[in-house]
Amino acid sequence: MDKTALGIHGIERRVQQERCTDMRVFVDTEFTDFEQPRLISVGLVAEDGRTGYWELADGWRREQCSAFVVEDVLPLLDGTGMPRAQAGPAIAAWLGSAGEGSVHGVTLIADTDTDLRLLTDLVRPHWRGPGALDAQRLQWPANAMAARFEDLLKALLENEPRRHHALVDARALQRAVLQTEAEFRARR
Repeated sequence: MDKTALGIHGIERRVQQERCTDMRVFVDTEFTDFEQPRLISVGLVAEDGRTGYWELADGWRREQCSAFVVEDVLPLLDGTGMPRAQAGPAIAAWLGSAGEGSVHGVTLIADTDTDLRLLTDLVRPHWRGPGALDAQRLQWPANAMAARFEDLLKALLENEPRRHHALVDARALQRAVLQTEAEFRARR
């Protein structure tokens, strides 16, 4: 296709179509503490709205948790924990099904490196595709976008009684990112 015939808006649409060949999955995890984080739970929300949630029954102990985690995170767990040996393959399979139909695979999006590291350490050995499993820490190309995202995320979680539940936080992350992107696309 001759890109010169598309004009500037056609080129932008073409670039967007070429970039959007993977499924983005928004990630939040809960873990014991920041010094030696051990994974407790995982919440995933695909760009299309599908959700997944897992609690781990092993690999962490209550006495390894910070006071914050004991007070604000552990009471939100539903007690359905599964062994890490089962959780890794289960999450990898869920991600694989979320990525079906994508050209390049799945891109995990999180707002902390710790979330990405804990999840990919658990899932990568079991990843079978489709395509690659990539991980990206959320970064905005402009300060205005970053500020708007932070405002949206804060508003979504401000009065949320289950804040710090991995699925609740992942859902808020997905909504804030998609809304920020939509608002800034509309400004062009």
